[in-house]
Amino acid sequence: MNDYMCAKQELAAVTLSQGQSVKDTAQIVGIGLSTLYRWRTEQAFNDRVIELMNDQEAEAIRTIYSLKPTASEHLKDMLESKDMRIKAKAVEMILKF
Repeated sequence: MNDYMCAKQELAAVTLSQGQSVKDTAQIVGIGLSTLYRWRTEQAFNDRVIELMNDQEAEAIRTIYSLKPTASEHLKDMLESKDMRIKAKAVEMILKF
């Protein structure tokens, strides 16, 4: 949390970064809409929301990359299938990649 932000601002930043609406965020945090709109005019608050969003995106990318070996094994299994439709789908997926 930024040293210049209070706990409610941090909660609001986290909530917004997770895709909640402004109205829902204000309700979750227990503040008025006008307070949240005022915070959204502050550079430090907006920077924190962006930082949190970037962190979440980076975590999602790490998760996807960690699943690649498993996905590759399943694709290999599909290529070895006796069902030609499954083989064709695997070939299509590989060629599109």
